[in-house]
Amino acid sequence: MIIANKQIKAVIFDLDGTLIDSSNIWSEIDKAFFAKRGMKIPKTYVDDIAHIGLKEAAIYTKNTYNIKESIEEIMDEWKQGTLKQYKELIQLKPHVYDLLVMLKNEGIKLAIATANSKELYEPCLKRLNIYDFFDYISDVDEVKAGKNSVKLYDFVANKLNCKREETAVFEDISVGLKTAYENGFISVAVYDEHSKKEDELKRKFSHLFIYNFKELL
Repeated sequence: MIIANKQIKAVIFDLDGTLIDSSNIWSEIDKAFFAKRGMKIPKTYVDDIAHIGLKEAAIYTKNTYNIKESIEEIMDEWKQGTLKQYKELIQLKPHVYDLLVMLKNEGIKLAIATANSKELYEPCLKRLNIYDFFDYISDVDEVKAGKNSVKLYDFVANKLNCKREETAVFEDISVGLKTAYENGFISVAVYDEHSKKEDELKRKFSHLFIYNFKELL
């Protein structure tokens, strides 16, 4: 695969909103979480937590909005609200399976770098029959850094034994794209209905913007 006139040897995919159609699930969880406490979702909340792991998001939420429950209780509430969806309901975005088959047939190394929790994403990937496509799967908890840091992408690229300039990063949020773009990765912006307000920024920090994976087949 060639992107931005460069031969791609590896692809690092984000998960939620990129490979799987799950952004609406988290939107509803956030609404329910704040509504339970007589609050509306703060305007910048989704953007503030989108690139960090569940624990860091729970810490941020508790400290910023003076939530009485413990960090563990907040995380448990979120996980209980999403576990069924990940295990049984969430689906792949269109043409993901075909793209993974194509990339694998081309000998391109594949990985996932996500801000999600392993206990949620692993059963989902296995149910959707794409788990075995990936040479490595990592999350922000493993490297102790969010996607505003290049640490996660570098960690995964090293696991794939590939250089930044030959590794494409597929993301649906501008924070991850900006990090990848500014640190020498080939960044590919993936359209998602729930992050469309970021489209201008996503275009700015990407070598390629796609609406649908069919464009790459």
